[in-house]
Amino acid sequence: MEDLMQTIDQRLQLIGSLIGSCCVWKRTEFCLTERRLKNCYMHDHPYCDAVKRQCGLKSCQRNDTDLIIRHLRNNGDKPFLHQCHAGACELVIPICRTGRILGCVLCGPFSMANKDEPLLTPWRSDLKNTLPELVNLLLADLLERFYNRYPEYTNMDNRIVKALNFVAANFSKHITLKTVAEAAALSPSRFSHLFKSSCGIDFTGYLLKLRLSIACDMLKQTNISIGEIALFCGFASQQHFTTAFKKYLNSTPAQYRHAKN
Repeated sequence: MEDLMQTIDQRLQLIGSLIGSCCVWKRTEFCLTERRLKNCYMHDHPYCDAVKRQCGLKSCQRNDTDLIIRHLRNNGDKPFLHQCHAGACELVIPICRTGRILGCVLCGPFSMANKDEPLLTPWRSDLKNTLPELVNLLLADLLERFYNRYPEYTNMDNRIVKALNFVAANFSKHITLKTVAEAAALSPSRFSHLFKSSCGIDFTGYLLKLRLSIACDMLKQTNISIGEIALFCGFASQQHFTTAFKKYLNSTPAQYRHAKN
């Protein structure tokens, strides 16, 4: 498995270097990242970092967990150009099997044709055809192997898919097992049992792991303050975040950031 993930990572980085931007694979239809990859964070880009420092994180979160998902479902299996709130664009390439969206590959950010942005590679209309062909050539077989090896990503109970979608869109907020169970139209006890059998981890552990994983990405790849990262990732305070971080990663957020940079 490690060799497969390493090869996928290398291919994503190769595509990114060829287009002068980033290339990221979201492994589910609700755009969850595959955190075993080094290259799993879409907006590890100077332009995006500058936008987040100036405008905050909420609009970027809405773009990633709401707008792209909605457009992905509306466009079916056809690649489409998505423009974010900051004026950059990215090409979203759905990964499909038997008519169902399994995930997507995102290429970008680019500057729009009528805008001159020195931090971004200009978008060209011919990329809408050539990029899907390149992604298919370099990634299709590898991703097919991944989905065959992990059928739970393609056969998951729709109620758990709905719950994961809800969590991905709301992890910054105060959410509880009961809140998510209601979103999935399940009783808390039934949801708890079904979630653990589907995901291999209890809901509370999953939510904490997700928040810490996102925090780790942000500590490594942005200059955003630890306090702001704590609040963005759904922790009640920086102290609460530091306590949880130290318990599970054996270092403080500041130590982790220093070691990774």
